[in-house]
Amino acid sequence: MIRFFYAFYKSKFMNISDLSLFHQAIEAFHVDQAVCPNCHTKYSCTKFTSYSRNLITYEKKASVCHNISIPRVMCSSCGHTHAILPDVLIPYSSYSLRFILIVLRRYFLRSTSIAELCEAFNISVSTLYAWIQLFHSQKELWLGFLKDAEVSSSDFIKSFFSGYFSTESFFRTFQFSFMQSTFTTHYDSS
Repeated sequence: MIRFFYAFYKSKFMNISDLSLFHQAIEAFHVDQAVCPNCHTKYSCTKFTSYSRNLITYEKKASVCHNISIPRVMCSSCGHTHAILPDVLIPYSSYSLRFILIVLRRYFLRSTSIAELCEAFNISVSTLYAWIQLFHSQKELWLGFLKDAEVSSSDFIKSFFSGYFSTESFFRTFQFSFMQSTFTTHYDSS
């Protein structure tokens, strides 16, 4: 896959939907300038095909599921194909990054019960707890043990909403996306 960092950090959580961010990012992607993540050849990718997947977002105080088309490119040098995934998407997840961060922000604010929170976002309790555990482990990974102890989870989430943190820097450092389950991290780029 080719991770494309465009929409998420530019949005700074303004009033633009994740679906619109996805479409803007796909339109802004220049396939002729892509670098193959397999052979690292520049300018060798061409449009190939696409596939459908779900994108679950939070719009107008409700969970909304969109069916989106993920473009794929092929490298003329090595023959591998790669999905183009903008930063609004988390690889191997239907939920948008912003959706998960909104849920976690409300959880850390402790403004409602777990049951109310899960009902409001139409998620299971086990999904919420998996996200909390993943968030804590990746926050510590990102900040380091000592800094992690100094920065509260709610303050860390606020930094995303203010545009302070770049998910691109996390990806470049750790080779997987923020809030991507590491057990689903694949190093095969086909």
